[in-house]
Order: sequence, then C-alpha cells, then structure tokens
Amino acid sequence: MNRENGMRILVIVLALVLSSTAVMAQKTNKVKESKTGTYGAPISESMTPVTLSDVIKAKTYGKTVQVTAKVIDVCSAAGCWMILKDGSNEVRVSFKDYGFFVPSSLKSKTVIVEGVLTEVVTSEEDRRHYAEDAGATKEEIQAIKGEKRELAFEATGLEKK
Repeated sequence: MNRENGMRILVIVLALVLSSTAVMAQKTNKVKESKTGTYGAPISESMTPVTLSDVIKAKTYGKTVQVTAKVIDVCSAAGCWMILKDGSNEVRVSFKDYGFFVPSSLKSKTVIVEGVLTEVVTSEEDRRHYAEDAGATKEEIQAIKGEKRELAFEATGLEKK
C-alpha cells in the first residue's frame, strides 16, 4: 500500500468514526409515561391548585404553591424541563435536584405542578442551551442575545390531569 492510499483510508475511517459519534451523541427524550400520571414527589392533598396567571398576579414568589397549566414544550433531549402556559403567561419548569424527568407525551396536556415560583435572570448561554434542547435551528440559536429576566418554577412533583 502506498502512502497516498494509506492517507485516503485514514481519512475515510476518520470520517466514519466522527459521523457515527455525532449520530450516537444525539439524545432523545426516552422517559416513559407514568402509569399513575405522577412524577416526582406526590402532590399535597392539603393545597388547592391555582392558575399560573393567578400565582403571577399575586406575586407568590418563594412560597410552595400548586399551579395548573398546559404544557407547551418539553425538553426533547432528556425531559429535564418543560414550559407551562396559561393565557399569555409562560414559565419554564425545572425539577428539584433533577429528581425526576418527564416524557415528551406531556406536551399539550394540562398538569398540576407543586413547587416554588421565582424570578430569575437567565444567561445567554443557558437560553441558547434551552433553545438547542427544544430543537431550535442554528439560526434561531445564534439570534439569542443577552440575558433575560423571567419567571422560573422549580417543581417537586407533577400530576397529569
């Protein structure tokens, strides 16, 4: 084998290895749907769920509340966050200590989440990461500039209605 053929083979092998690594690195949310419809800690029976709009109007920040709203997006990579919407209000929900994850099948379902609503500043890096997890295009990700003040909800438990 001459040197030129050896280099061609090396380049082909390297290309195959890199392309197979990229395919294997793509994650998909494989969280299975719960038979009981609950995720994380059980929802407290002593609390009454209120709408996301009501919690935001009351500025019930830093206190444990139960919120009912529609899921409009779920992390497609691992189910590690979701977006809830109620009217014109949206909030990103993360799960306390990554203690549980949710399936993509919750998208468009109404849920009750229990946890704490806070006001946060989300960095440009995190905003781009969330957009990537949500399946945004490269152009959409590159268009994200700067940090953003927004509401965040850290859930300890979730129940599908």
